[in-house]
Amino acid sequence: MDIDSEKKRIIEKYLERFELREVWIQIANISICIRTNHIDKLFSKYFSEKMRTTSSVSYYLVNIIFVDQFDEELNDISVCGWRSKLMEDGFYISHYYGDSIKLFEDSETMYIFGHNSDQIFWRFGIKKILTVETYKKNSIHLKAAAITVRNKGYLMVCPGGGGKTTFLQALILDPDVKFISNTHVVIQEGVIYGLHANMRIRENGIEKYCSPWEVFSADKIESSAKLFGVLFLKGEKEKDMSICTLEKDIAADLLEYFAWGMGTYNLKMDVMECFDYDYQRFSQYVKYCRKKTECLLDFSCLFVNGDILIEDNRKKVLESFR
Repeated sequence: MDIDSEKKRIIEKYLERFELREVWIQIANISICIRTNHIDKLFSKYFSEKMRTTSSVSYYLVNIIFVDQFDEELNDISVCGWRSKLMEDGFYISHYYGDSIKLFEDSETMYIFGHNSDQIFWRFGIKKILTVETYKKNSIHLKAAAITVRNKGYLMVCPGGGGKTTFLQALILDPDVKFISNTHVVIQEGVIYGLHANMRIRENGIEKYCSPWEVFSADKIESSAKLFGVLFLKGEKEKDMSICTLEKDIAADLLEYFAWGMGTYNLKMDVMECFDYDYQRFSQYVKYCRKKTECLLDFSCLFVNGDILIEDNRKKVLESFR
């Protein structure tokens, strides 16, 4: 639900007490301007410094304000909308609970107030923006990893925890393979565009966040590539690698339930609110996503199952690209 003009004026007035800095990030043709009072926190965990870009005339504005607690003035600004009310109660997304968050949204602006505002922007904000804004720009946002093999782009899709990052890191050891994205991609006119956010990796059993440039050398990173195929992964440990063509109807179902932003990140109510609870417009959006998904099925769709950390298995997957 959009913020009414008076409430937006009050919020903007409240922001005047903070020393705000601007930073811009971009994915495909979507520019995002972020205003924040702690730019160091913003880029310490989820976002890579390399994501920064120059300003744009047309953009989505996000205000990420770090506050330890809400004062009376901020508490008096009532939230509206399904997601905003949940977050005020400490329920974020994907069954995650935490401290209260003040979230205000309209069609081109988002305000997030809380001591962990960067986390909320990563877990919810960026996913919501990409899911909705790509629709406006005739593209689609997917949860997927992406690589290039000799300049040809490939998506890697699987359920959460299915091994995308492990596959990606193993395949990039080959000189012909380069990195596009670990988690978020936008597909526009047959081209994959990646989001170079920090990657969550395990090193000696310890989980940490690293920029792609800390994980791979600069010459192994691409921002986009023409799409040539989709790999559906099932990384069974200690299993010999099997690779086969996946039937199109199965591939379509997997993309809908494990790659679409709306379903994967539980954003159906957020999308519904964007359409003012107009069921016809919501249905049009679903049909739009299905049409975009059908376009992906025109490319090679392979089911890849096995332990990618076994060298012979890795070679077999690389051979499938040739």
